[in-house]
Amino acid sequence: MSATPPSTLEGTETPNPFEVLWDRYRSLIVTIVACLLIALLGNTAWTYMEQSEQSEKWAEFNASIGLSETYVDIAKGSQGLSEALEGIEFASLETALADADDGQKPYYHLAIARKALLEKDWDRAEQALAAIESGYPKHVLVTVSTQAVQTRDEKKPEKDAPPATELEFVDALEGSVVSLMRKEIADGRTFTIPAAFAKPEIPADAVKVKFTFGDTGSFTIALFGGAEKHREKLLELVNKDEGAHWKDIAVDEIHRPTDTALHQAMTVHFGFESSKDDDRTKWTTTEPSNNVVDFEDSGLSHFPGAVSTQPEAEGKSCADRLWISVDDEFNLDGSRVVIGYVVEGMDVLREIGDAALSAQEEDQGRGRPIENIRITAVEVLK
Repeated sequence: MSATPPSTLEGTETPNPFEVLWDRYRSLIVTIVACLLIALLGNTAWTYMEQSEQSEKWAEFNASIGLSETYVDIAKGSQGLSEALEGIEFASLETALADADDGQKPYYHLAIARKALLEKDWDRAEQALAAIESGYPKHVLVTVSTQAVQTRDEKKPEKDAPPATELEFVDALEGSVVSLMRKEIADGRTFTIPAAFAKPEIPADAVKVKFTFGDTGSFTIALFGGAEKHREKLLELVNKDEGAHWKDIAVDEIHRPTDTALHQAMTVHFGFESSKDDDRTKWTTTEPSNNVVDFEDSGLSHFPGAVSTQPEAEGKSCADRLWISVDDEFNLDGSRVVIGYVVEGMDVLREIGDAALSAQEEDQGRGRPIENIRITAVEVLK
């Protein structure tokens, strides 16, 4: 009798090793992963906080030395430390230095040195640089290198040399930021303005003319020789009928620096007789002058306070139309006749130069004051 064949046996699939490990160590793995995520998030948060703290600290530093606007105002993007420090007081720099950490203190000392250099306080500048060297001898500001921050002039081509295909500069000087600034201080101590560029002394016998603009105030100019025709004509108009020619003439144009014209000089103009009219639509800047004289080279430069006359065509000049240079305008030398300098009342001229303009003219920094600023009196001082 034959045996009955056995039925097919059904077995159980062998567990995957990873599943076994997962089942056995699930809670441990979850805990480890959670810890790693928490650590990663914590590190990210800590790094962010540290970076935010550092950013805030250096933003405050930039603000304290006047550089903050260079990051947000494109017109001031090229502004250097010297320009930024013009509106910063020593006291505020000293206070900021006292509160600064060791990472910032060398730079505050540098800012103080630069401010002192601008003020020609050579000893104070030296003290600030010495504080950097003694307190931070290995700092990047003290480390000697040919890569120290410095300006380099363009090389002048040799005679008969072919044109250069690219800009070439003189070799960099070896030194450090501190040593190069110390050289500036040494040069500053010994520098004297060449006689040709120095504002001339007011002659003791100079004739002085005082212009008064109502409640705004007055300024006085001293007339120089060298432009005798202009001088004589101006004095004639001042003396005739107690200066009737000048009375009620209004300032018709002012120029001043703006964010888009940082280097535009402040200057004030007056002299058009039509500006006496209360109806401004009748003012004209094209009316011919009745007081035209030949152009004269007085040899004087447009230093701050220079009084010059408006040029006319065909080598002529208007002796009754005056520009007052509140700021230096050396670039105009030779194009106008300088007849003298303001010896009193520059603050009044600055106030006039700051008079309100229309919105469009405010942006340009050029235009006619909104409010009339009129001459109320003019006289020769004895």
